[in-house]
Amino acid sequence: MYLSLLNEKQKDLCIGLAINLASVDGNFSEDERVMIDGYCYEMGITYDYTKEVASPQEIVEKLCEISNKKEKQIIVFEAVGLAMTDNEFHDNERIMIGNMAEKFGLESSFVAQCEKLILDYMEIQNNMNKLVINV
Repeated sequence: MYLSLLNEKQKDLCIGLAINLASVDGNFSEDERVMIDGYCYEMGITYDYTKEVASPQEIVEKLCEISNKKEKQIIVFEAVGLAMTDNEFHDNERIMIGNMAEKFGLESSFVAQCEKLILDYMEIQNNMNKLVINV
């Protein structure tokens, strides 16, 4: 939703972080890959899935150096959305995002607020689908 607001370096790092996050629960699902492809489309970039990815710690450190608070909030919000794509916010995903938010200096309640809003959004989207296309 907000990834287009990031600069090119942040976008590249954000996709590396997304790959790490999608893999942290041991199940890089098709839904997560579709979401990451959507992120790439939104940001106007391509991603080579065969490319080696830096560790989440390295990526977060680099993002800390080059990102302001708004950009960090965008990255965490989108990470929560990715983690919830497969309808399961796995403990390892939650820990990784919590650590990221802490390193970014964000309030501890920010991740919970993101989760609630994304759940609300998913419910609204499901209700619209039921109304419009009877899914």
